Amino acid sequence: MSLVEQKARVTELLVGTKDKKNAAAALGELLEFAAKPNLESLLLEALPQIIEAIGDKQKTTQAAASQVRPGAGRTRGALV
Repeated sequence: MSLVEQKARVTELLVGTKDKKNAAAALGELLEFAAKPNLESLLLEALPQIIEAIGDKQKTTQAAASQVRPGAGRTRGALV
């Protein structure tokens, strides 16, 4: 998937975070982007929506949003 396609997918997922039924799944896929160091920059524009999702009333959305952060999925001390 090209960088343009990945950026478009992140945009689609951000729209998905607004849908209560799909928010946790969308945030889960954003987590996959956050786990890849070369794609972390795509999430910068997503931070406000991710932070908003952390405060969501649904616990599943809160939990999923709290996992989406740069370096997620990497072990501590891993060389970047």
